[in-house]
Amino acid sequence: MLWILLLVSAFFLSLVPVKLAAVIVRAKRTSFAWCFLATLVAGTLELLGIALPGPSTPVAVLLGGAGYSAILQTSYARGLAIIALQFLIGTAIFLGLCVVFGVMASVPRLGPVFS
Repeated sequence: MLWILLLVSAFFLSLVPVKLAAVIVRAKRTSFAWCFLATLVAGTLELLGIALPGPSTPVAVLLGGAGYSAILQTSYARGLAIIALQFLIGTAIFLGLCVVFGVMASVPRLGPVFS
Protein backbone atom coordinates (compact mmCIF):
# COMPACT_ATOMS: atom_id res chain seq x y z
CA MET A 1 0.00 0.00 0.00
CA LEU A 2 2.80 2.39 0.87
CA TRP A 3 4.54 1.72 -2.46
CA ILE A 4 1.37 2.64 -4.33
CA LEU A 5 1.14 5.90 -2.39
CA LEU A 6 4.78 6.64 -3.16
CA LEU A 7 4.31 5.96 -6.88
CA VAL A 8 1.21 8.13 -7.03
CA SER A 9 3.05 10.88 -5.16
CA ALA A 10 6.01 10.67 -7.54
CA PHE A 11 3.61 10.83 -10.49
CA PHE A 12 1.87 13.92 -9.16
CA LEU A 13 5.13 15.63 -8.25
CA SER A 14 6.78 15.02 -11.62
CA LEU A 15 4.22 14.86 -14.43
CA VAL A 16 1.14 16.74 -13.28
CA PRO A 17 3.00 20.07 -12.83
CA VAL A 18 4.45 19.78 -16.34
CA LYS A 19 1.03 18.89 -17.78
CA LEU A 20 -0.66 21.82 -16.04
CA ALA A 21 2.13 24.22 -17.02
CA ALA A 22 1.93 23.08 -20.65
CA VAL A 23 -1.83 23.72 -20.66
CA ILE A 24 -1.37 27.13 -19.02
CA VAL A 25 1.21 28.30 -21.60
CA ARG A 26 -0.87 26.77 -24.43
CA ALA A 27 1.71 24.32 -25.75
CA LYS A 28 0.74 22.31 -28.82
CA ARG A 29 1.48 18.95 -27.17
CA THR A 30 -0.08 18.55 -23.73
CA SER A 31 -0.72 14.83 -23.30
CA PHE A 32 0.87 12.92 -20.43
CA ALA A 33 3.05 10.94 -22.85
CA TRP A 34 4.54 14.10 -24.36
CA CYS A 35 4.96 15.65 -20.92
CA PHE A 36 6.76 12.52 -19.74
CA LEU A 37 9.10 12.64 -22.73
CA ALA A 38 9.65 16.36 -22.25
CA THR A 39 10.47 15.82 -18.58
CA LEU A 40 13.04 13.17 -19.49
CA VAL A 41 14.66 15.32 -22.19
CA ALA A 42 14.64 18.53 -20.15
CA GLY A 43 15.96 16.70 -17.10
CA THR A 44 18.81 15.22 -19.13
CA LEU A 45 19.67 18.63 -20.56
CA GLU A 46 19.55 20.17 -17.09
CA LEU A 47 21.93 17.51 -15.79
CA LEU A 48 24.30 18.28 -18.65
CA GLY A 49 24.05 21.98 -17.82
CA ILE A 50 24.85 21.35 -14.17
CA ALA A 51 27.91 19.31 -15.18
CA LEU A 52 29.41 22.22 -17.13
CA PRO A 53 31.97 24.40 -15.38
CA GLY A 54 31.00 27.95 -14.52
CA PRO A 55 27.53 29.23 -13.65
CA SER A 56 25.82 25.87 -13.87
CA THR A 57 22.35 26.64 -12.49
CA PRO A 58 21.38 29.35 -15.01
CA VAL A 59 22.79 27.24 -17.84
CA ALA A 60 20.78 24.24 -16.64
CA VAL A 61 17.57 26.29 -16.53
CA LEU A 62 18.19 27.64 -20.03
CA LEU A 63 18.87 24.16 -21.41
CA GLY A 64 15.79 22.76 -19.65
CA GLY A 65 13.66 25.47 -21.24
CA ALA A 66 15.02 24.45 -24.63
CA GLY A 67 14.08 20.84 -23.94
CA TYR A 68 10.53 21.70 -22.95
CA SER A 69 10.05 24.04 -25.89
CA ALA A 70 11.36 21.47 -28.39
CA ILE A 71 9.30 18.52 -27.19
CA LEU A 72 6.07 20.34 -26.32
CA GLN A 73 6.29 22.50 -29.49
CA THR A 74 6.11 25.93 -27.96
CA SER A 75 8.30 29.01 -27.96
CA TYR A 76 11.50 29.22 -25.94
CA ALA A 77 10.03 31.83 -23.59
CA ARG A 78 7.09 29.54 -22.91
CA GLY A 79 9.52 26.67 -22.29
CA LEU A 80 11.14 28.79 -19.58
CA ALA A 81 7.68 29.60 -18.23
CA ILE A 82 6.96 25.87 -18.03
CA ILE A 83 10.01 25.47 -15.78
CA ALA A 84 8.86 28.26 -13.47
CA LEU A 85 5.26 27.01 -13.34
CA GLN A 86 6.44 23.43 -12.84
CA PHE A 87 8.37 24.55 -9.78
CA LEU A 88 5.44 26.50 -8.32
CA ILE A 89 2.81 23.83 -8.99
CA GLY A 90 5.10 21.03 -7.79
CA THR A 91 5.82 22.90 -4.58
CA ALA A 92 2.10 23.43 -3.96
CA ILE A 93 1.35 19.74 -4.57
CA PHE A 94 4.23 18.69 -2.30
CA LEU A 95 3.04 20.92 0.53
CA GLY A 96 -0.51 19.65 0.08
CA LEU A 97 0.65 16.04 0.30
CA CYS A 98 2.66 16.87 3.41
CA VAL A 99 -0.44 18.30 5.04
CA VAL A 100 -2.59 15.30 4.08
CA PHE A 101 -0.04 12.72 5.23
CA GLY A 102 0.67 14.72 8.38
CA VAL A 103 -3.00 14.78 9.27
CA MET A 104 -3.35 11.07 8.50
CA ALA A 105 -0.33 10.21 10.65
CA SER A 106 -1.75 12.19 13.58
CA VAL A 107 -4.97 10.17 13.64
CA PRO A 108 -4.45 7.32 16.15
CA ARG A 109 -6.07 4.62 13.99
CA LEU A 110 -4.06 5.54 10.87
CA GLY A 111 -0.77 6.36 12.61
CA PRO A 112 0.74 2.82 12.57
CA VAL A 113 -0.15 2.41 8.88
CA PHE A 114 2.09 5.29 7.81
CA SER A 115 4.84 4.79 10.39
